[in-house]
Amino acid sequence: MVSIGKGKLIQPAPLRTETVGKPILVIENPKEHGTPLFHQIEYGLGVMLKREVVLANTSVEALAALSVKEFDLVVVHHYDFSVVDSIRSRYPRTKVAAYSANIIDHLEPGTLGEELDLRMREKYDFMLNARSGITEQIEDTIRKIDPTAYPLTC
Repeated sequence: MVSIGKGKLIQPAPLRTETVGKPILVIENPKEHGTPLFHQIEYGLGVMLKREVVLANTSVEALAALSVKEFDLVVVHHYDFSVVDSIRSRYPRTKVAAYSANIIDHLEPGTLGEELDLRMREKYDFMLNARSGITEQIEDTIRKIDPTAYPLTC
């Protein structure tokens, strides 16, 4: 785990000796949400699948992380479209996923929920539903980006 906070890069003792693939960047505002998403991803991908997971608490921290490292995926746990726009303008090849409990497959046409959903689908490459297993969704998403990243096992 790497956490970026207050302008410093903080790196605790590594949980593993080597990692696979490029890291995953999680943008999560601890004042709004705490960091449950980060901890789920860190355990599921970091510990179990040996994938480095980086936490950014703000868009400034996220852009700082992106300036020094290439990521397979950026997972955003809020609707701040401005951070997505900033990532897109500076790092156009970076894939960005929305993570929300408000992502619903079947919305009534003309509702506010449908409008938000359509805006999110325009901005983000992938939509991850908080009501389903996040680790599996990210694994599937990374497989879409790079089919060799996690070979399917029986």
